Amino acid sequence: MSADLVRKLGIRPGHRLFVREECMDLLAAIKPHLPPRVTVTNQPPREGANVVLMRPDEEELGTVFREMREWITPEGAVWVVVKKKPYREEGDVSFEAAQAAALPTGLVDNKECSVNETEYATRYVLRRELRPKP
Repeated sequence: MSADLVRKLGIRPGHRLFVREECMDLLAAIKPHLPPRVTVTNQPPREGANVVLMRPDEEELGTVFREMREWITPEGAVWVVVKKKPYREEGDVSFEAAQAAALPTGLVDNKECSVNETEYATRYVLRRELRPKP
């Protein structure tokens, strides 16, 4: 499961992985399966992150996507982990709330994957037209 999750998250050799504190359980599960030369940090890397893992709360949705956009590389991705509907409790962030907060920042959702029995993750990337031209 964890090796498969690393593949689904698109973590490649040499990537910089920024994992927020609330996702350290996921890091523990995938760390033994990370490809070579992956740098893992819980602080925004100056060089930018290729992959970000987070479980935001409702209160920070207004600002967290603007911050994440500044922290990812142009081809990077922000993975937002949320509870599946049957397991969601009051106050848990929903896909709809996360998407509504992400879209105005230029980040768009383009993929989902199951994380475990109770959670799934949605990938947000920078809109094509906002990426630097080669």
